Amino acid sequence: MSEPLAVFLSWKDSRHPAAGGAEVVHLEWSHRLIADGYRVIHLVPGFPGCEPRDNIDGIEIRRFGRNVLSFYAAARYYRHELRDRTDLLVDTFNCFGSFALTHGARGKSVFVIHHIQDRMWFYQRTFYGVPRALMPAVGLFGYLVEKMQLLLLVRLYKGPAITVSRSTADELTRYGFKPQRIHIAHNGCSSKPLASLADSLPKFERFTVLMIGPRQSKRPMHTLKAFEIFQRTHPDTALVVVGWGTEDDRLRAYAYRRGIRNVTVEGRIPEARKRELLQQCHVLCTSPVKEGWGMVVNEANAMGTPVIAYDVPGLRDALQFENGLLCRPRPEAMADALATVHEMWRQRPDAYELLRRKALQSSRQWSFDRSYNEFRAAVEG
Repeated sequence: MSEPLAVFLSWKDSRHPAAGGAEVVHLEWSHRLIADGYRVIHLVPGFPGCEPRDNIDGIEIRRFGRNVLSFYAAARYYRHELRDRTDLLVDTFNCFGSFALTHGARGKSVFVIHHIQDRMWFYQRTFYGVPRALMPAVGLFGYLVEKMQLLLLVRLYKGPAITVSRSTADELTRYGFKPQRIHIAHNGCSSKPLASLADSLPKFERFTVLMIGPRQSKRPMHTLKAFEIFQRTHPDTALVVVGWGTEDDRLRAYAYRRGIRNVTVEGRIPEARKRELLQQCHVLCTSPVKEGWGMVVNEANAMGTPVIAYDVPGLRDALQFENGLLCRPRPEAMADALATVHEMWRQRPDAYELLRRKALQSSRQWSFDRSYNEFRAAVEG
């Protein structure tokens, strides 16, 4: 008897230069499907310099083209080549959907969505080589098409929908998905949590703030402006920016123009270096428009570091266990939260250590084993 086949249709694989939290989730689920005896194939658009076929730890990768239409080429390939052999189809929705779900599978089909872009569209300044002057029109087009596709999917697809947070689940109900069809498979933690705070590297002597992933929808300029306000009254402080993003130059230029001191933009760094910074920095700040969950919260907490985040969908789900501070989505409010954490660290070290312990404890409940079990329960249910 041949091994069952699971097919993932998604916008990126884990080797894509712009891969993010969703790709980590798909990778972790796929590893566990393979351990359960499945053959796993990911159908994804390509990227410059990529191989059309690849293999990542036993996961077969097949890439199609390099533009926005490539997703639909992958869906056509699924329909003609794999549909009649597929025991589990995982069709993911990110900005647009492939509608491969409507083609069916020999076995089960499931719809996966990490978050709904919604007004995030209006923060895009790049999209598949479109001139920047046309981006407002592209943002409006994407905003409307996403809504229309979700409304259409509600009517065409009657199976389970899986998302990663209660916030996105609530949004799906507003589009017409029945609550009983929506299942939550919480994001796991991509880093193994420290055994205890004693295993952490020492914090920097200077109070240091960390920002990860300076992309447009993450609104990194909000965090930089919050740090600017905070530094006016706390001059001996620093900000470190790491990870893939498109805003590095804007951040450097703004910091230079405004005379903000001790701002370092490192760009892409090895995973080991990121783990070191997550332990050594005193707090991580994130200020996106919205998130599906916010995996950076899990990553920071796993290293014993609390998080200051905007009170927006996704992040309010990840920060519900006193593992950091939520603030109004304004730089001034984030600056106030930074002052609170700084005051803890400087004058109430016991309170700061308690915040760190709660952060570490929180990270331990978000394992990918748990995420996969919730995913399989939704599929089987």
